[in-house]
Amino acid sequence: MEPRFDFGINGSRILETYYNENLQPVRVPADCVLDLNTLRPFYRRLFRPVENFLAEVDKRREPSFYIHRTFALGDMLMLVPVVRYLRTLGYDPRIRTTDLFREILTYLGILVEIADHPHLEGLGISLDGVIERDHWDRSL
Repeated sequence: MEPRFDFGINGSRILETYYNENLQPVRVPADCVLDLNTLRPFYRRLFRPVENFLAEVDKRREPSFYIHRTFALGDMLMLVPVVRYLRTLGYDPRIRTTDLFREILTYLGILVEIADHPHLEGLGISLDGVIERDHWDRSL
C-alpha cells in the first residue's frame, strides 16, 4: 500500500502549536506546509489543503522557500541533491535545521537557516515527522 500524504498550510499568520498522535507538541510557523497525518485528527481541519507545494510557491511568485528538517543527518544529506535540482529549476530553497548540521550543509553549498531563530516570514515545508511515520503509522 502506498503511503498517503495530505499536505496543508498554516494560514493563520502566526506560529501555532498543535499536537501529534503521541501528544507531543508540533510548532507550525505561518505559511508552513506539513503532512497533516503527523497531527491529531482534530487539528487537520484547521489547515488549507495543498495539493502541490511547488505550485504554491509559483502562485506566490517568490522562488525562495525553506525546507524544515531538524534531525537525522542521513535525511539532511539526501536533501542536498534535491536542493541543487530545485535551484536548476529557478527556485531558491534553503534548509531550516539545527545548528548541529550547519557546518556540513554549508560546506556542501547549501544555504542554512537555524530553526531556533527562523525568519519571521516565508513559505516553507516541514519534513519533520513525515519520514518517521513508518515508526508509528500502521497504515504504511
